[in-house]
Amino acid sequence: MPQYTTMLNCGPGFLVIEMFGNNEGLRGIGKKGFFLSVSIFMIVMFALLFSQQFLHKSQGFENSFSERFALQKAAFVSDNVSSQAAALLGAKVGFEDSPASSIVRVSSGIPCGASASGLSGFKSFVENEVSQLNNSQLSIDFSRLSGGKQELLFSNGLQMDCNNSSGNSLEFYSTNDSSMPLVFDLNIEGTGSLNDVAAWQWQPSGDLEVRIHYKDSTITYIGSGKIDASIENSFRFNYSGGSLKITAGSFNGHSKALKIEIDNDANVSAAIVSRISLPQQEKPVASYDASTSFKQAGVEKTSSIEPLQD
Repeated sequence: MPQYTTMLNCGPGFLVIEMFGNNEGLRGIGKKGFFLSVSIFMIVMFALLFSQQFLHKSQGFENSFSERFALQKAAFVSDNVSSQAAALLGAKVGFEDSPASSIVRVSSGIPCGASASGLSGFKSFVENEVSQLNNSQLSIDFSRLSGGKQELLFSNGLQMDCNNSSGNSLEFYSTNDSSMPLVFDLNIEGTGSLNDVAAWQWQPSGDLEVRIHYKDSTITYIGSGKIDASIENSFRFNYSGGSLKITAGSFNGHSKALKIEIDNDANVSAAIVSRISLPQQEKPVASYDASTSFKQAGVEKTSSIEPLQD
């Protein structure tokens, strides 16, 4: 085997390096170094690609989270404003099922709803102070509720009108023949002192059933039976300063309708729970003829104002 000797001058002495063998050893070292360099290069490239992919995914997750957060915030703010508006309008709605019918339960009062000034003040507060606080654009459309009639609409055609301009009244009727009321069950709690009752003529063969449970500080009245729904029937609770009147049957262009009203000059108010039995059907959705809108950073949510649940 060839021997190679190299002498290096290192000051006072010499450093002798002896190398044995031929060029095969050098070639082996070269090949190992090449493969090692390639391996390191591949590892570095893989790490870079993985980091880039992770960064893109992280950015995607962040964008997705931001979008979901924006949508959740829009839903939260809009629903909260709608809930406060529903509380201002006052009515509560519930649903019951019986073997023979579906029952819509509406709790309200007379005077009913919100005044025009009350709606205007709430609208101004939401569209200015609340919008600024949330750095967003909030708006409420009360335009169809500001004329004195505040309508609560049901998806099955049932409707409740609260009229607080020309007389305080609640009126129930249906615009759909398949959702005509079968029974009106009224629970009325008045604040006045009742003098007398002027009842309508009950009709055993009538086609609309009405149940009345009235109570105030001095008297309780309970009456029930059927009436002829093809005519206008009037039932009146008389006080010293006015009256509470119930009209049922056919009037104002509606059949099988019912209206509860208090004279303008009567110093009387009433809490009323109306249970309206309808033909068996799916649970309807109720909403006021009003809406809210939320806009922020490209996210927009518009929703109707639904009544509070009873």
